[in-house]
Amino acid sequence: MAPTSTPRRLAPCLGLMATVIAISDVAAHASPIQYQYGGVITAADPSTGVAPGTRFSGTFSYDPAKLSGGFQIEGSFQAIYGRSANFPDSVADGSGLILQIGGQTVLANPGGVQVSVAEIEYPGQYGYRDTSGNLQNPHTSVSISNENVDGGPLLVALGLTNPTRSVFGSLTLPTTLNLADFSQAQLIVTLMTNPGSKTLYSGTIDSLVEIPVPEPAFATLLCLAAIVWFARTRRHPGHS
Repeated sequence: MAPTSTPRRLAPCLGLMATVIAISDVAAHASPIQYQYGGVITAADPSTGVAPGTRFSGTFSYDPAKLSGGFQIEGSFQAIYGRSANFPDSVADGSGLILQIGGQTVLANPGGVQVSVAEIEYPGQYGYRDTSGNLQNPHTSVSISNENVDGGPLLVALGLTNPTRSVFGSLTLPTTLNLADFSQAQLIVTLMTNPGSKTLYSGTIDSLVEIPVPEPAFATLLCLAAIVWFARTRRHPGHS
């Protein structure tokens, strides 16, 4: 009996399945975060030609497991993902920020993203007091931007703020963002010049939706199903 061989049309799927299985353990320890956002421009510099009321949209993504650098200041934590000017050893990791205004691309994945979290009055933190000694109200703010990342002269910042309560309860970077937790959600686009700067756009964010990341196990199941189908058609060549 002649030795059996793998059909040529089966080989690509077997290769894909082997690749998926090989990376599944790594993927299980990484949780890439990707969100789609949108909103309305409320003010724009006349030089842009954009009128208030114009829609904007975009995405941002980062993988907490690939932190390039970060630092904590009392009450806040700033994390850098991707290629950072302040961290020479950092490398591009697929994280980034995309912005479109009126269907035109303003910023397209500058090679990284900075995520900043500030929490006042989270459990265990010393309470901030004003000059009269009165305790300030707790609040939380989150900023997603291309600041401190090699992204050129444009600074795009998404700011989420809750001025009345602590949202996360710590300075741990959020793995889930819910727009309902923040009464203030803004977009600010600044043109950084030397010297000085100019605000090009400001707007209100009214949509923030998480984009699911495909699970490696799902791709594996697809390949297994394809293998079964190929095997059956090879065993019964008369059936389509």
